[in-house]
Amino acid sequence: MIRMKKIKGLFYFAIFTSLLMFFTAIVVNAQNQLKSGSQKQIIIEDFDSGTVDLTSYPFEDEDPFDWELNSTITYENSPFSLKLYGNTWKVQSISPIVINAGDVWQVSAYIASKAEIQGFAIMDTANVLFYSFAGSEEVNIEEWVPVYQGCFPEDQWNDYQLPVADDWLAFFDYLPEITDIVYINDNDGFSQGV
Repeated sequence: MIRMKKIKGLFYFAIFTSLLMFFTAIVVNAQNQLKSGSQKQIIIEDFDSGTVDLTSYPFEDEDPFDWELNSTITYENSPFSLKLYGNTWKVQSISPIVINAGDVWQVSAYIASKAEIQGFAIMDTANVLFYSFAGSEEVNIEEWVPVYQGCFPEDQWNDYQLPVADDWLAFFDYLPEITDIVYINDNDGFSQGV
């Protein structure tokens, strides 16, 4: 009985310490954002509305109808997620977002099965910045940021932290106003990828 109490006490102490570290990390992050003057956290798209207006990315969207808003596998109890299951590249126009120095975007993705390239992109009126999260194809590093490709397991939601400001500056040498986002499930072969 004494051993159980000690273990239980240690268990609660470990949970308390973990929570304290978690909340401390949030406070430190919030303080750093306030010091740097960067924007506060905003949600660009979560698909909770159950509707989304998507168009085809030019010359890539071979299966333009192979997507859906899905209610089976969703992120953190969201009612819907976007599911791509063919050789499809979808573009979503958004309210313009000015990218400031140091901006980081988080994208959450669930790779059910690998395609050739599964990823995400942001666009302004002149350029596109591509990120590859998973896939069997080796992407061109002069066009893609492949740092996350294959780093996270399949069949679970993974959060990808994208340093969009630094990456855009490295690729295009200016900070943009983002007008569109691109969802990518590229698969020119026989296996589908989801």
